[in-house]
Amino acid sequence: SDALRADPSLAAFAMERRVGLTTPTTLMLTLRTVEHIWSVERRESNAMEIARRAGQLYDKIAGFVDSMEGVGRALDQANRAHGQAMDRLTRGSGNVIRQVEMLRGLGARASKQIELDHDRHGDAPPLQGPEAAE
Repeated sequence: SDALRADPSLAAFAMERRVGLTTPTTLMLTLRTVEHIWSVERRESNAMEIARRAGQLYDKIAGFVDSMEGVGRALDQANRAHGQAMDRLTRGSGNVIRQVEMLRGLGARASKQIELDHDRHGDAPPLQGPEAAE
């Protein structure tokens, strides 16, 4: 207070250099103001970091969703290929199971027997009796 009374240009000089002048009366208020400004600055910095990390997380989730869609397409393709292979193996008049059962019926020696319930759709009845020998 005495310095400002002696040199009124001291306040302008301090402001030009970004220095705050305080008195014993205004010191606590000034310190609380500075603390509040720093607190706001930390929150803004945290908000920017949260936004950055949220963007990274979103990108990871988008990549995961793309991968899962690819897995779904691959599973569908594998399922179709499995169905086609099973059709060739078990369905239709010249299917592989019918052919090998006919060979067994003609006297092929085998120690195992093929389960005849592979046709889950019920298109053809299981081979039994004289049909198996055709």
